[in-house]
Amino acid sequence: MSSRLPQTSQFKLSFLTFTQVDYQHADLYKKAADCFCTVWQDLYEQHGVDDPFSIDDLTRQDEVACIYTNEKCVALMLYRVVDFSLIDYRLDSYFKMWNERDLEILLHRGPRVFTATYLTVLPEFRKFSPEFRFKEVLLNIMIRRFFRSDADVISGITRRDRGIHDESYLLGAEMVRENADYLDGRFKIDLVAFYREKARESQNPSVLKFTDQIWKQHLDLTAPGFHKKAA
Repeated sequence: MSSRLPQTSQFKLSFLTFTQVDYQHADLYKKAADCFCTVWQDLYEQHGVDDPFSIDDLTRQDEVACIYTNEKCVALMLYRVVDFSLIDYRLDSYFKMWNERDLEILLHRGPRVFTATYLTVLPEFRKFSPEFRFKEVLLNIMIRRFFRSDADVISGITRRDRGIHDESYLLGAEMVRENADYLDGRFKIDLVAFYREKARESQNPSVLKFTDQIWKQHLDLTAPGFHKKAA
């Protein structure tokens, strides 16, 4: 581990929503946006993505799970819960990758989908530790948050070049469609589904230890009970 990087005890976890900002913690929102834009603008530029980069993929989510040092947000992941029994979310831009067969597989256990998108880690933190990767921690936090929701399934668009598909299968994901084109063929992805009865937290003790450490005193700035359906 580089001596310039903080120790694990210096990391904090926060859950934000940009649709309801707590201005007492304005710096957390700014740091999260900086992290998101830094990583994804760079990817769009490096790979010549035709569609313009847009920050609304960040700001329209129900929830952003963020890992911070004192100086910056170093990793984040975006969540949203949608209910196909209320609205036909086939028309949502997120589901443009999912054909009718994919959606039939995804929804066969229930209509409420926990979408998990934009797994983001600053480049200098991608090999932070020989014992774990932040992508593992973000996926583990995703599973833990899902279990505290009333969603039926997590949907995932998992990049194969980053190994997110393999990490997802280790956590109990089922393949929906393999090796599909993404961003006009610039990347290959697997579409996956995590069902409640098969989803599980990481089997890596270092990931669990770090998750427990930052979860213990996490800050939740989301709308009260937003990830639970009203009684």
